[in-house]
Amino acid sequence: PDNGTREALVALRGEIGLVAHDLANPLAVVVGNAQLGAELARALALDASLGEAFADIEEAGRELSRRIGRLADLQARIDALL
Repeated sequence: PDNGTREALVALRGEIGLVAHDLANPLAVVVGNAQLGAELARALALDASLGEAFADIEEAGRELSRRIGRLADLQARIDALL
């Protein structure tokens, strides 16, 4: 690619990395707290539906994490163009 296109792709690759990082950090907190909540619900023998809700939150967080991981695939596609 020409210099302008190359610079734009490099900038786009960087932005994708920042977005992935900015999403992954708070998501890790959500998933970690969901795990903790599920463990506490089990340990304290709370209503099973509470543990299930925490498990649902954890699974949704893991799915989002997988989707955020797809951003690395976009970065690799950009790298292939560079």
